[in-house]
Amino acid sequence: MIYYSAAAIVLVVALLLLKKPSSPTRKEIALERLSRLWTEEQPVEKHQPVEEQKQAEEQKPVETPEEARPKPPRKEVKKPAWEHQEIAGFYDTHVEPWRKVLAHGRYLDAIESILSYLDRFGDCPSVVQNKSDTEYTQMQSVYDVLASVTLVEHSLNTAEKIIAIVKKAGTKDFEFSLGKMLIASLGHDLGKIPELRKDPAYATGDHPIISYSVLDGILPASLAGRDEILKAVRDHHYRTKDGFTELLRQADHEARNMELKARSAKAAMDLQKIEQAEQQKEEQKTKTKTMLAGPPDTLDLSWLDTGELLGRIEPVINVVERGWFSAFSTRDGVVYVQPQLVSQVVIDMAKASGRLEYGACEKDTLSRRRIEYTVTNMLRDKGLIPGIISEGYSGARFGLVSKSGKQVGTGFYTPVKAEAFGTGISELEERRKKSAKLSAIDRVKPLFGK
Repeated sequence: MIYYSAAAIVLVVALLLLKKPSSPTRKEIALERLSRLWTEEQPVEKHQPVEEQKQAEEQKPVETPEEARPKPPRKEVKKPAWEHQEIAGFYDTHVEPWRKVLAHGRYLDAIESILSYLDRFGDCPSVVQNKSDTEYTQMQSVYDVLASVTLVEHSLNTAEKIIAIVKKAGTKDFEFSLGKMLIASLGHDLGKIPELRKDPAYATGDHPIISYSVLDGILPASLAGRDEILKAVRDHHYRTKDGFTELLRQADHEARNMELKARSAKAAMDLQKIEQAEQQKEEQKTKTKTMLAGPPDTLDLSWLDTGELLGRIEPVINVVERGWFSAFSTRDGVVYVQPQLVSQVVIDMAKASGRLEYGACEKDTLSRRRIEYTVTNMLRDKGLIPGIISEGYSGARFGLVSKSGKQVGTGFYTPVKAEAFGTGISELEERRKKSAKLSAIDRVKPLFGK
């Protein structure tokens, strides 16, 4: 059995050794393709010998450092060309160093536009000879001297002064408010340019209002501080609690003082007197407002004949002069008299009786109010003041109402009973009907506290 198994194994081995290998499969490649494969550049092996790698590294182009690379030429920013050397000098000193900041805040274009106005039209006088102009009415006595100062000179002086004031105050980040200051100071008097005043809309206008209008058309709607600039330009001749407006007013004032001192010591003294008088007026207004907050003191008018006073007022009741009236009556038997009429009649009576001290009261608001208050109290004591006016008051605000219920006017009046004047109500009513203006008044309503 073992013999047969061994024989079988030998037989299998012999057959395997005698078996012929199969012929390989033929694969044909076109010559054209073969030649293309042969001529194409072969990829570099991933693992090159050390020497070859070194040679390849040496043949690579050397990279230039970032800072050593040539940069494109910088675009040169052209400065405006100015006809006036003083404008060119101002621009180089106060605008050019801050160009980027001013441009970023969108102030630069407006500043250059204003300087262009001044460069073209700024050789005109820095004052306007016009009775409706605020500055002219304040400075008539020094007008001739100020007329020798050009608008260019005054505008640049004002800008120099506003910068100096802010720097002296040690304001932080001064450059960020520079644009607003330059626009306001350089543009505050643009309304004095004759070419602008030729427009009928501006011919008789106050120069700050014209300046306001010009700047309103120049400044971008979204410019930071736009409203502050326009308000300051419009109000720069008035004392105000607004900080930026007061800053512009102070700079304008200092520039004027400097200009006058450089030309005439007398004119500088005259301006100082003008300013003192204006300051006294402001102080008097403040004082008067304070006094008006409560009842005024009474005066000794024991010499006054109230019957004569009322007799002098009676002829003007329901009489219209130059489109207005100072006293009128109503059907309910009350005459409404303007307090100014009362005080004026008292002053006239005082002068006529030789009491000349009352002449000074004529232009003093507080003194006139004391007269009106005293007379009201005297008439109240006689029972001639209706109860609609409380004690402590010389009058009140009333609305004048038509038959249709429409309010046709308002005013501050002292109501007095018609019987005080010795004229009947019907007679007063007949007089009232002669005036269309007064006939339109059907009734009167109090406007207390409104």
